[in-house]
Amino acid sequence: MKLAIDSYSYHRYFGEVYAGLEQDPGTRITMRGFLDRAKALGVAGVSLESCFIPYPSPDEIATLRAELEERSLEPVWAWGHPAGLRSGCAPGEVADLKRHAEIAAAVGAKVTGICSGGRRTRPDNWSYRKEKLVPLLTNAAAHAKQHGVVLTIEHHIDLLADELVELVDTIDSPWLGVCSDSRITCACSKTRPLRLKS
Repeated sequence: MKLAIDSYSYHRYFGEVYAGLEQDPGTRITMRGFLDRAKALGVAGVSLESCFIPYPSPDEIATLRAELEERSLEPVWAWGHPAGLRSGCAPGEVADLKRHAEIAAAVGAKVTGICSGGRRTRPDNWSYRKEKLVPLLTNAAAHAKQHGVVLTIEHHIDLLADELVELVDTIDSPWLGVCSDSRITCACSKTRPLRLKS
């Protein structure tokens, strides 16, 4: 196991402050500053939230890869905050997910953490949502395979643990897995702990 840190841990410093819940720190951090901080903390890797660098140019991608290599930080790319595929109701977002799988490969990431939805997009009917999500995620995973990137779905307060297992088992691709966010695993499982495939 390698210790890593997610750039979203610094979301307030990147300018995303939840009104009424958080205080603005009054200062900002750059991605380079975050990488320096991660290196100083002695972690082995970083998860880079694409919401903080949504449209990097080829030069920015090359610079980011060089900065990661210079600091010996293993990257994971993260896509979809705050609502990703909107629980299957935003098929147009698959194109953006595919683009970010390519960016992940370009910065040297072998994994892209993704959000299939969020708390506000979770419909009551799981069967309906699964029917919408399966073709989108199957398509995205096939594209990610071409770039050597594994997509991992984070339960983003949109999926119960059993639903996530069912979704991944249904698609049954080695290019689609699970990103378990330990902060919300308990909140999202109503029957039993999340089971991960070995």
